[in-house]
Amino acid sequence: RDVTVHFLTGDAEQRDMLRRAGLPCLSAATEEWTAEDIRALLGAKVVALSDNLHPLSLGPQVYGMLRGAKTVQLWHGIPVKEIGMRYILRGDKVILDELLASSGEFDIFTAPAAAAREEWAQRFAFRKFAATGYPRNDVLFREPAERDLLGVDRETLALFENARREERLTILYAPTYHDDAGARWFMQAGIDVVAEQARAKGYEFVVNLHPYEQILLDELRARCPGIRFVAAGTDVYPLMRLADVLVTCYS
Repeated sequence: RDVTVHFLTGDAEQRDMLRRAGLPCLSAATEEWTAEDIRALLGAKVVALSDNLHPLSLGPQVYGMLRGAKTVQLWHGIPVKEIGMRYILRGDKVILDELLASSGEFDIFTAPAAAAREEWAQRFAFRKFAATGYPRNDVLFREPAERDLLGVDRETLALFENARREERLTILYAPTYHDDAGARWFMQAGIDVVAEQARAKGYEFVVNLHPYEQILLDELRARCPGIRFVAAGTDVYPLMRLADVLVTCYS
């Protein structure tokens, strides 16, 4: 449709990966910008977001450059958690201005079903609501192409593929963020015992931590050497389609 699309990231490793794959990717680092990059940012008509867009997400310069573009919020999950504007009611360690800035207003907010519109409206500000389903789920319904596997933990992917060939059960545990509980909740939940039982039965058991908790990976690997964790900052969706059992949360 004669549309030019750029990826935009603040992660240098991710930027290089996309460029190696032949995909146009802009950097959030202002010192790397060329005149063409500046024109692309200032001239952007639409910004598709997978999380949020506020002055702290990719820096105030990027935020300012994109302020004239329409925003399409792809989001994730279903509205059963106190997030966005509803989080204000909790009152614990909330930075109010940052919370409000990241809650919209978005031009379009996507979701899996039209029935949740009123619930989402209590959490985020948006002009239009689009019950299109989540694009990231598409890979669950097809054999992934090579570009679908960009940013995937290839070792875990190979582990699951091999287990499937050997007709061994694969279990993926993908919990959500537990606020400020640190590693405490993980140890109290007895995940190490579950992993040991799975290993005894010949199952592959893998844990994918929420991105906010992946900072705990080194600590948890040291405390739970018998558990395999998905690499930090990687795309879990192609792994989900290979899991015989998925233990997850409201997302």
